Amino acid sequence: RTEKDRKGVAVNAGLEICKGEFVACLDADSFIEKDALMKMLPKFEDKDGAAVMPRMFALGSNNFIKTIQWAEYIVTYLYKKLMSHVDCLHVTPGPFTVYRKEYVEKAGRFDPYNLVEDMDMALKLQRNNLKIIQTYDAIVTTETPDTWKQFYSQRNRWYKGGLLNVMKNKDMIFNKKYGEFGLMQMPMMIG
Repeated sequence: RTEKDRKGVAVNAGLEICKGEFVACLDADSFIEKDALMKMLPKFEDKDGAAVMPRMFALGSNNFIKTIQWAEYIVTYLYKKLMSHVDCLHVTPGPFTVYRKEYVEKAGRFDPYNLVEDMDMALKLQRNNLKIIQTYDAIVTTETPDTWKQFYSQRNRWYKGGLLNVMKNKDMIFNKKYGEFGLMQMPMMIG
């Protein structure tokens, strides 16, 4: 893929023209409920709140691969619910997340070369000891792969990108400076 094909390039271009306090990233294959923003924006009352993410669901379950992913998204929701209570969220999901623009700028914007720019941004925010907030009432649904080849390609990118992000931020592992995130979440990301 060329640089111009990467999501980070497009999001950074949007940041150049964005005039507001908040910026939202929405993937082309994802759909938000009509009142999602109204439910998410009040979560920014905390001045350390850098990102707010909705509850995510996989769209449809019309074949075996999609059914597996549908179940996976439910389990992931439960995991995020637990991790959000100890400020240990490690991904600001690409399908839809709202950011406080000043903190994205402070973090150095999105890395156009990162395979998983949503994880990279979350780690940048965690590095700055900012809060990533999980909501439960705002909902986004997203398309998932429907063939084994697409599924493999997606997971290959996710796992390679995750490993590269952990290596890039290895100084955060077991580092008390980052609270529970450094002591608990970063070591778990190695495995």
